[in-house]
Amino acid sequence: MTPSDRDLVFGLIGNLDLFSDADGQAYMNIPFDDGASFWIEVHPIRSTAGRNHLTNIFIDKHGKPPRSQGLKEGTDALVAQAARVIVTVGIRTMPYKKGFALDLCNERWERVIVTPSEWSVTHQNLAIFSRGSGAKPLPTPISGGTLDKLRDLLNILSDDDWVLILAWLVFALQSKGPYPVLALQGEHGSSKSTLAKILVLLIDPNTAPLLSLPKSVQDLMVVARSRHVLAFDNISILSPEMKDAICRLATGAGYAGRKLYTDNETIVWNCSRPIILNGIDNLLVADDLADRAISITLPYIPEHRRKREGELMEEINRLRVETLGVLLNAAAYALEAPSPPADVQLPRMADFAHFAGSASCTWGVKYKEFIEIYRNNRHESTRRSLDTDSLAGTIRSFLSGRGTWQGTKKELLQELEKHSCTSQAQDLLPNTAKGLGSGLRRLAPALRSVGIEITDLGRVGKGYQVRLAHIGSPADVRSERCERSTLLKIEDELKKRERIGGTQRSQRSQPSPPDKSSASGESP
Repeated sequence: MTPSDRDLVFGLIGNLDLFSDADGQAYMNIPFDDGASFWIEVHPIRSTAGRNHLTNIFIDKHGKPPRSQGLKEGTDALVAQAARVIVTVGIRTMPYKKGFALDLCNERWERVIVTPSEWSVTHQNLAIFSRGSGAKPLPTPISGGTLDKLRDLLNILSDDDWVLILAWLVFALQSKGPYPVLALQGEHGSSKSTLAKILVLLIDPNTAPLLSLPKSVQDLMVVARSRHVLAFDNISILSPEMKDAICRLATGAGYAGRKLYTDNETIVWNCSRPIILNGIDNLLVADDLADRAISITLPYIPEHRRKREGELMEEINRLRVETLGVLLNAAAYALEAPSPPADVQLPRMADFAHFAGSASCTWGVKYKEFIEIYRNNRHESTRRSLDTDSLAGTIRSFLSGRGTWQGTKKELLQELEKHSCTSQAQDLLPNTAKGLGSGLRRLAPALRSVGIEITDLGRVGKGYQVRLAHIGSPADVRSERCERSTLLKIEDELKKRERIGGTQRSQRSQPSPPDKSSASGESP
């Protein structure tokens, strides 16, 4: 009996290296040799490259192409066989030994292996990567570069903001979070979208660097499976559901949903991604997202300082080689950094704070100084988010003339309504005691950071009671240098640049590696 094309396609299994990832996606290794070097590409079995590879092997063996139905059925059988071998497959970056590997996404499938104290470029298949649609190559990095020229091209005036941008970039090179969400804010004409494009270009370039915010959580997770950095542009509002989803995605919480075209099968995704949010208004309200974010406010760019985007991107492209090298040097240094000093209390997102604090030593910022900069940014972000939250503002105003208040949530709602001066302010308060309780739970961490403790006392007698109290100076407070508003800092920086002619540069942008003692907060 003559074997069918399906059987012949499945019979190619001895010539194939098949495997699946933890999410059930089936892949094959496809070897290539250009005469000078040998490398292996990784493609989904059902992708165009996978089908072409099967067809070519079939033609070489049988002298003719397989019929389309036979190719489909044979491919299905190969996918089932691939599920027997489960391996870790990365998108742009993945763990490797005590460090990580970074896919350069070039034609020779080269990758950077980053380990404590060093990094190197190789085309060996030491870490397995798949490439999402639209992925573009990173340049082959070099050591010995500088960040001076990059700083000059970006619309970032505050030294602290520059340090935080670099910290976000170097931590985003890694394959696992929790990552802080980077929120870029500012009025029209402050180059928020351009900065987001540049940051994506430096570590995870894509043909579509900026995305519109997906309409559903499931769509968000689908996008996250195809690229490493997610940059969402021109956001005007974030629903509570989407905020929660962004927090879960940034920190690495899983997502489970119904598998397409099935009744009771589910698909589980577990990944974490660096995320950029960009909008005009304050994107962060007093909630969990604000506490996990780095907030950068960009100043307006006067017309006489504007550049064409094409011209700017050409200059950025020329700097990508050395910029990536500087970031990799910092990452390798941070991987071998010691534990945090005993006298340093790490803020929330402690993994990021420690890694970025260690990496910052390579561009001239002491470990303790970075922790202070990061803590100040979080506190300032929380303060601004409280200023825009009507319930938080009412509570702060209500408690300003009292040291402590205690009673039921229903009584508190009545007191807040009396305290609100206008009907418009009253309309912004929750309608029910239950709604007030939800609002208090949401605001509790942010209010604690400004010295107000909310304690839920549970059901006592006639209702669910709550206590509001001033707790004095909170543990997580800003230093004196963060007391000025963002606007004042920008104005001060502009005046300084006009005075010195823009010729001097902060030593923080120098990438020379310090002594190991820098990670303990000593001078490098």
